[in-house]
Amino acid sequence: MRSRTVYFEGSRVYLREQELPPLAAGEVLLRARMTLPSVGTELAVLSSQPAPEYPLGYSWVGTVAAVGSDAARFRIGERLHGCLPHADWVIVSEKTPFLYPVPEGLSDRDSSFATLAAVAMHLVERSRIALGQPVVVLGQGSVGLLTAQLARRAGAGLLVGVDPDETRRSQSLVLGADVAIPPDRAGLEAALAQAAPAAPPVFIEVSGASRAVQWILDCAPLHSRVVLAGTYLEEVRFNPFIFIERELEVIGAHQPKCPDSPVPYYPYSREMNYAYALDAMARGWLDVSGLCDGQLKPEDIPAWYAAALEGRKRLYQPVFDWRD
Repeated sequence: MRSRTVYFEGSRVYLREQELPPLAAGEVLLRARMTLPSVGTELAVLSSQPAPEYPLGYSWVGTVAAVGSDAARFRIGERLHGCLPHADWVIVSEKTPFLYPVPEGLSDRDSSFATLAAVAMHLVERSRIALGQPVVVLGQGSVGLLTAQLARRAGAGLLVGVDPDETRRSQSLVLGADVAIPPDRAGLEAALAQAAPAAPPVFIEVSGASRAVQWILDCAPLHSRVVLAGTYLEEVRFNPFIFIERELEVIGAHQPKCPDSPVPYYPYSREMNYAYALDAMARGWLDVSGLCDGQLKPEDIPAWYAAALEGRKRLYQPVFDWRD
């Protein structure tokens, strides 16, 4: 049996075909249904000229096609979400972490957002949002829109979405933001003036644009909390005195740093975040139905990445459809 996996070398993306070996004891053969590209992270990785011959992707949905001897964790036909690359067939150990059953009734497309939702959960956990506190989310792509919804569930008061793209600002309002603005200082001040009482805001930056970080540092009012989670390819220059003068608190949020499973010294884990994300989507607490604007077949994937790197991508958030 041959598998196809999305690989990159430098900034070139291609489908790599290879023969799969027979299943060993304790291994499981998985058949993909859909995978979701993390557009911001993956394009940032490709733009930074990484090491050659490495697979792309980490949000995969499919079914168990076969199990090796001594593999009893999963049953044939079971639908799973996994932190796996873009590939149609994958062999993994049954002990592989971050493989979770997909709830009944949750579509393949919607469940493919679980990894991004788990990332957004970690951002909100790190943000320590207080009840009624204004929250400003910079970047209204998939992670930003998920972050805003979860911030509301965490108790956010006024919710402000910031993005230069008008289509994304409109989507932000559909999914619950109170105000959606371009990165404009006057617009931000007018939006925050609606918050009552005037609690210090939390800024969550998920666009990955260094200029967005600079905008926050230029605009953040006294006692703001700033959470940075993007993959920044350009430096930001600032005078450290701004943190002192405005008593700003800056927090980094990198989802892989939270523990895989619950531990006594940290209340959240990747295991909990994935499980909650899938459950929240199944219950309708987290709306991902409008985040995907198109589906691509495997043969179209390399061309989409090439166009996206040139700034000409037609889709904001596609899903890759591996079904026959």
